[in-house]
Amino acid sequence: MSSNFTFSSEILPIKLVSKNYQRFRVNPDIDRKIGNRISWRLSDRAEGRIVIFDSKTSYFWVLGKPEITLPSDPSSWQAYLNPVLVQLQDDLGDTQYKIEEVENTPIMTTNIESELAVQVLKFSEQLNPEILFSANGCDLHMILSQIREILA
Repeated sequence: MSSNFTFSSEILPIKLVSKNYQRFRVNPDIDRKIGNRISWRLSDRAEGRIVIFDSKTSYFWVLGKPEITLPSDPSSWQAYLNPVLVQLQDDLGDTQYKIEEVENTPIMTTNIESELAVQVLKFSEQLNPEILFSANGCDLHMILSQIREILA
């Protein structure tokens, strides 16, 4: 006897209320594959921070928990980046990558917000969805409140 499961979800808009974010670039430019690998490792190393790579603009975006102070100078981010570059040396070769400061206040797009939210969920502890309703073998789970706590 096999069990058939049907999963359904509704995507609700999430607005980041935290203004604890910034962006930076790496010079020379990198492609999406390398940018994603670097951002994943930076997120893993920088506790309380999530890093994504936007291949359209070649910016790395960082979202920090409200109580975390994000580095304001490129040399601090370079200190996070250098061990990652060592890990990826086989793929990157001997190219020297440097953090480049980005002028202007970053404008967070909904695309960037959603990518950051996805990464927050991937790097967060396992979610324990609250069961809102249960009938006829069907459970309605709610994780929005937990997502808000993570993003806050």
